[in-house]
Amino acid sequence: MTGINRKQPPRVHRVDRIEPLNPLTFNLSNGIPVYCIEGESEGLVRTEVVFSIGHWAGKWPLTGAFTYLMLQEGTLHHSPAEIAEILNYHGATLTADVRANHCFVTLLCMTKHLPALLALLSEIIREPSFPVNELEVIRNQQLQTFLTQQKKVRTIADNHFRQALFGNDHPNGYITTAADYAAIQPEYLFEFHKNYCAVSNCTIIVSGDAGPEIAGLLNRHFSEVTWTSTMAAAFSPPPPVPGRQQKQFIRKKDAVQNAIFTGRLLFNRHHPDYIPMSVLNTVLGGYFGSRLMKNLREDKGYTYGASSQLRDLSNTGYLVISTETGSQYTSAALKEIYSEIHTLRNKRIDSNELDNVVSYLSGNMLELFDGPFASADTCRMLMAAKLPFNYYSRYLQAIHTITPETLIEMARRYLNPEDFYEVVAGT
Repeated sequence: MTGINRKQPPRVHRVDRIEPLNPLTFNLSNGIPVYCIEGESEGLVRTEVVFSIGHWAGKWPLTGAFTYLMLQEGTLHHSPAEIAEILNYHGATLTADVRANHCFVTLLCMTKHLPALLALLSEIIREPSFPVNELEVIRNQQLQTFLTQQKKVRTIADNHFRQALFGNDHPNGYITTAADYAAIQPEYLFEFHKNYCAVSNCTIIVSGDAGPEIAGLLNRHFSEVTWTSTMAAAFSPPPPVPGRQQKQFIRKKDAVQNAIFTGRLLFNRHHPDYIPMSVLNTVLGGYFGSRLMKNLREDKGYTYGASSQLRDLSNTGYLVISTETGSQYTSAALKEIYSEIHTLRNKRIDSNELDNVVSYLSGNMLELFDGPFASADTCRMLMAAKLPFNYYSRYLQAIHTITPETLIEMARRYLNPEDFYEVVAGT
């Protein structure tokens, strides 16, 4: 038997094709769509109940987040302790994850326990009791986490940066306060639940070893039952209203480092320039080998890390470049950030660097479909963004055709520092 030559690196294969997601799709009798992604999962099945409304909705700040976080803290028929005991007995986990424009409650359990636990999951979704005592516990936990985060210069800079881009009346620009936590009342949660946790904006994603009875089980527990509301209230965030002040310094006494946030409003994944901009963003600061990392970390030693991101929202998006550095290096770090932007706008990227970035992005895409649970995560992300299931197949084809000329055009069009908003928090 021939041994492995440890001195010879493995061959590098170009990723030329990704098969589009092809989940088994059907609707429950009440119209709730279901997506099943089966695959080897060691006898485990994951059920996600997704609502296409996140923490942005609601009349009062934090109402959506608290509603979803409180779902498993008691129902009309089970106390929090009873819910925890049932989950523990079956070796299952139940979590709620709240995003800007969607939320999902996830049950992970062994397939043989799914019939017993789907009834509990349905009850938690449809009949929460929002008990006052549990609300106080969650409120105090979340408030302490919030107060801890607010002491960090990175959080301060991020808050004021988003406020500058979107305006304080936009949910992504509003800066939450401790008073918002104190103001939450149970009736706010009941109202949010009635308005937004409805049949019309609900989707179920099942992944792993679902078993042959899954359609019947879901119909029994999510369709042949009573929901508080069948039709969700409409919600649409207002358009961003950027501030007039494009540069801000937020003083934080005794800060060890300064946080830098700079960037601009852009667009989301539906825009025709999103894919080439995502490649350009990766070159600038989207991975460990990016230009910002090489300049600010490896060459200058100003920071442990610097990054750029394209943040995708439901009806818009934005570019943010961020890092933390000593106060004595802040001006120099900003100068180098804009220097890298200037280079991208005036000098074509080398083809070898572009190949490395495309290979990096291609490899990352493979992870999105690595097993049924990862595929389910990708399915949920695509649905939340209202993108087709073949989006990543198209993305892969597109990045292989991007040229240095395309990237310099994107840089000249979208990386004009005069359009940027800049926030520094620290001393």
